[in-house]
Amino acid sequence: MTNIKGLLISDWTKSAVDILREELLNLDKDQQQKFFESAATLMSNQVRELIYQSIRKYVDFIKHFKKDSYPYPPEVLGREYDAETPFEENFISVKLDIEGTAIVFADDLEEKIQPELENIIDAIVKQSHNLPRPENTIARGDKMHLWTVPDDDEVAEDAKRTVSVIIEENRKVVYECLKVYDDYMWILTEKDRVKEFLKKEPKVRKEYQAQVDKYQATIEEIRLKMPFELRMNMFLIECKDLNDMLCERLTELIKDVLDEASDYVFSRLC
Repeated sequence: MTNIKGLLISDWTKSAVDILREELLNLDKDQQQKFFESAATLMSNQVRELIYQSIRKYVDFIKHFKKDSYPYPPEVLGREYDAETPFEENFISVKLDIEGTAIVFADDLEEKIQPELENIIDAIVKQSHNLPRPENTIARGDKMHLWTVPDDDEVAEDAKRTVSVIIEENRKVVYECLKVYDDYMWILTEKDRVKEFLKKEPKVRKEYQAQVDKYQATIEEIRLKMPFELRMNMFLIECKDLNDMLCERLTELIKDVLDEASDYVFSRLC
């Protein structure tokens, strides 16, 4: 958008100035002022229409992700994609992360991503601000800029409402992706439980082996069953990093158990 505004200020304004210079040769002073006003009005209207066209194109793009029924994660996970089953379309990539004892989106959908998408309309409107009137290149006047599209323009406000509804509908469905990992939430608090387990006396080899087997089996299950990504409507949810983090935690737990077992055996031998 900044590049386009730069072209308007440079090439478009320069062309307008060239036209004004040519026409001024045939106008007296009073006619010149009226001509300047007419040219500025025409250019302001052209800017407004360009802003409106840009807003409409953005809204049309977002409307592409409006559905009567949105696919939920279990449906997406259960699909067998083939030539007749298309992927869900998306343009926003979000990673899953660990925060304390919770699995979360690395970028908050409600606090960060949705406002950024909504604010694109404001950014489009602001491109109409501070566009210079061409006659000031010829003779400095008291009006420096073309008319702007106001921030509360009705077309812009209506577009923001439309975009907000569509993003909100998609966002609520995408939150369900967090539930895909419900069976593995215990991993996030397992460190504390293992600390208590390792304090138990006497040490029983079978119990230690059972812990190691459990963690190893869970690593294999995550690697085999959990998706690298979830292709939701509008959002691509990246899962690979989360899978790796969960497996790393399990690997650390295995090490803790084996280290404790090794220390215990060594102490009995000494």
